[in-house]
Amino acid sequence: METLTDDNAPSTPAPISQDMGRAFTFAGITLKPFSFNRRVTFFRVRTDDISVIESAILKLFICTQSPALCDSARGEAASAFRVKAMEWAEKLGIDSAARTKEAMEVSDAIDKDLADALSVEPDTKGGSGNG
Repeated sequence: METLTDDNAPSTPAPISQDMGRAFTFAGITLKPFSFNRRVTFFRVRTDDISVIESAILKLFICTQSPALCDSARGEAASAFRVKAMEWAEKLGIDSAARTKEAMEVSDAIDKDLADALSVEPDTKGGSGNG
């Protein structure tokens, strides 16, 4: 069996989807899946003192953004990204109880979908658990 090294690695990497995962809808908007890129962005731009509703809005807003825009939310730009997320939510009527409830439910569904996707079945056959 040949060991893959830099010298014999394929010259073209396998295509990787930026939009892996299930899509959800919020306020009539189809959200892009909470892909790895979007999850990384979420953890990069959130703050330690973020509220539950702010966290939900940030997650949903990220799911409307392209991978390039998500990647640009670094350093001082992260604060502006959070402000844009809250402005977006206000335009969608987040101040209504129904819209807030919808945001929380969609955010929870995204979390559940992610948890389900990441869960691993226990190894009951004594193998390595890798397949």
